Amino acid sequence: MNGKIRMTLFALALLAGCGAAPDRAPQASTPEKPAAPPAAAPDAVEPGTELAEADFEKTLKASGARFVLVQVFAEKCGPCMEEARKLTAMQPKLKSLDAVVIGVGVDEKPKNVKQFYEDTGRVVTYPLYCAPWFAPKHEIEYTPTLFIYGADGKRLFRLDPDALDGEQDPLEIVLEKLEELRKGA
Repeated sequence: MNGKIRMTLFALALLAGCGAAPDRAPQASTPEKPAAPPAAAPDAVEPGTELAEADFEKTLKASGARFVLVQVFAEKCGPCMEEARKLTAMQPKLKSLDAVVIGVGVDEKPKNVKQFYEDTGRVVTYPLYCAPWFAPKHEIEYTPTLFIYGADGKRLFRLDPDALDGEQDPLEIVLEKLEELRKGA
């Protein structure tokens, strides 16, 4: 699919409400399930596990990688699902760049993150967390938004969907940035 078609589909999805990040801070509620310990092996994290803001940096460190690519997604976001499938397929390339991926769902309910996993065809192999605090803290207006963090918790790069010109593949941009960071540029 060429870039213009992809961006047109992305724009249509946003207009339909898919991909819009929540416009309010999450309300305190009883969690649907307890949060997993942040140091759990990423592949052992069940989709929808709640990730507390206080545990975010611990989770980055526990990844064991130099860089952590954070995909921010919403449950019914078609472009997010497509990107999640591509990120899963890119795991070997990311590993060669000393990078891993974690998904951060901005929906308030863990069951919505679990549904995202189901809707992607259960192919996503990286951890998908429920972290509704993430979107308001980082002023995310649309999903999918991509971040690159160092394992120390320092944010190194952010790519918003509205920053793309329609011809650019966001994952290619991220790969180029990871190459630069790895080389110390």
